[in-house]
Amino acid sequence: MDVKNKIKGAFIGLYFGAGVNPRFSPMLEPKEALRRFGDKKFAQYYDFEIYGSRYKLYDQYTQTKLIYDILIKYGKITPEIFKDYLLVLHKKYNVFKGDVYGPSTQKAITKIIAGENVYEMGKTGITCGSAMRGLPIGMYFYNNEKLLIENTINSCIISHNTDVAIDAAIASNVTLASLINGKNKFDAIKEAIKAIRKYHGKFGAKTTEPRIDEILEGLLRNLRGKNLEEAREYIVKRIGVSWFARDVVPSAFANYIVLNSPEESSLLSMRCGGDNQTTSEIACAFHGAEKGVGIFSKDILKNIEKVNKIKIYGMADKLIRKIFKAS
Repeated sequence: MDVKNKIKGAFIGLYFGAGVNPRFSPMLEPKEALRRFGDKKFAQYYDFEIYGSRYKLYDQYTQTKLIYDILIKYGKITPEIFKDYLLVLHKKYNVFKGDVYGPSTQKAITKIIAGENVYEMGKTGITCGSAMRGLPIGMYFYNNEKLLIENTINSCIISHNTDVAIDAAIASNVTLASLINGKNKFDAIKEAIKAIRKYHGKFGAKTTEPRIDEILEGLLRNLRGKNLEEAREYIVKRIGVSWFARDVVPSAFANYIVLNSPEESSLLSMRCGGDNQTTSEIACAFHGAEKGVGIFSKDILKNIEKVNKIKIYGMADKLIRKIFKAS
């Protein structure tokens, strides 16, 4: 399959995964998620009006778009550039209003306003935002590991400058790049594990959080050949559902390991509860990178575009032109 198709599939996938699932506030606990969605098929829930959030994109869109815009303009991520763009994001959306933006982003904005050193700001950030927003980096630098790692780390520094958040972002971006380069899903995840072990401890503040590479290795060992319900039980009982990197990113990987379509991945995220939009976003980006853009429902994507007043396909094409012009 053509590399451009895979990049476009990855880009479309992250928007499909983030937009097709409704957002819940507070996040649904696993028992409540199972009660609401355990007996439903994909087509039975994605068309529902639930808290007015059908097809609505939240920080999965605005922060991913921030990374996207920086890459389009500069072709690289630096903490200084990221700081300026994050401040613009705050002025537009007010990250302290409501519960759309997580604590790591809110702390970063507080420190930016206070004039603190950008390299000291993110040393307590252990949530999933680093991996959630950074997927365009995996697409942009799909054929250059050095630049992929460098830009991934630079995107984490301001708000998620910890070993676990950086490992989670590296895991997602290396897997995505490996899939774009033609690796199968299991070999792509092995490449991510290898990269984490190569770079762990070299960047970011040390934490006592579980090692992402060890969790991913366990997923490959325990989930291959399992079905959706077995994956749900594993995620809920052995990983956990929250917005922390240690839970969200392994949950997205577990989802992708077991399932083979964006619809199934979306359904599993709904049945697990927790940060159901981010787990679906990452898993669906993986599906798109593996299988190309044709696996996604154009009708659903049109609805996401209409509700959010964006042009997803046009954005994807612009990113691809930038990537290949730069190369």
